[in-house]
Amino acid sequence: MQGFIPAPYTAVYGASKHAIEGYSESLDQEVREYGVRSLLVEPAYTNTRSTPTARSRTSPCRPTPISGTSSPA
Repeated sequence: MQGFIPAPYTAVYGASKHAIEGYSESLDQEVREYGVRSLLVEPAYTNTRSTPTARSRTSPCRPTPISGTSSPA
């Protein structure tokens, strides 16, 4: 669904989903003449560790300071 319905702060994830779909469809056209088909399985929803975070986020992620350094005040 992410390839079709945009969500805030998931642009890279959505773009990768859309790219995989386009690749699969193009590949199917290229190899069909050889009797080979390309199939992409896209489950509608999969619960992952990042799901609650992505759904409840109201602002972009804050960078995590690298150990031993301080962030500007």
